[in-house]
Amino acid sequence: MYMPFVPFFLVHSTRTKFLRANIVSLN
Repeated sequence: MYMPFVPFFLVHSTRTKFLRANIVSLN
């Protein structure tokens, strides 16, 4: 159960950072 959950968390964290970077670039 932990195997699929950990990568999902990492992907979510990466998406959050990527979205924040895009928002900063737009602003």
